[in-house]
Amino acid sequence: MVFFLKRAFISIKDEGLLNFLKNIINFILFQMGMRPSHTFFFVYDFQDKDLIPTEQNNLLCLNFSLSIVNTVDACNDYEIPDKLKQLPLREWFEKKSILFFVLRNNKIAAYAWVHFDFYDNLGPAGTLYLDSQEVFIGPFFTVTEHRKKGLYDLLMKQILCFLRVQGIQKAYGSSNIENMATVRVLLVKNKFKLIGLVTAGSQKKNIIDFAASDKPFSEKVI
Repeated sequence: MVFFLKRAFISIKDEGLLNFLKNIINFILFQMGMRPSHTFFFVYDFQDKDLIPTEQNNLLCLNFSLSIVNTVDACNDYEIPDKLKQLPLREWFEKKSILFFVLRNNKIAAYAWVHFDFYDNLGPAGTLYLDSQEVFIGPFFTVTEHRKKGLYDLLMKQILCFLRVQGIQKAYGSSNIENMATVRVLLVKNKFKLIGLVTAGSQKKNIIDFAASDKPFSEKVI
């Protein structure tokens, strides 16, 4: 069965349809208790004197540009990937979230969200409530044809520089435990600190090792 599904996925060329089918299968397996969710959570502390983000000019060298928008109408000026269209853009903009993205030829190649006040798209992990000087960075995505070019790392560095100027004290982020590329960008390249692991099944949830953070989630079962 697994082999058949893998062969079927390989034959599907439409990225939007492929992601949709994967999400359905993962949801079914999750509800059946066959695919628990494992998510790392990280924090970047701007008050740490050893952490000073620096802007990168590599985007220009790679013929990319950076844009920041805070309205749905502003997004309409660009060709946006299907993954971004699936998100609640208007709702997030209304609660003052900001969208950062990398452009090439007026097409969005990679993007990352920055949320203020709270972030409630964490699935089984619940809702993260934020103080006035805290943000949550995510979700983030790079279009398939532009992966392995270091765009997410460059984008993250630009975001951290922007947030530092704004007086933000802490930035939170998360990653599926299997997404080692994201873990490497956050933990290794940008010096985020690992503060917790959420392991969730269809019937129970465990949030462990959040001792390093004073911002636990709204619901917590230890």
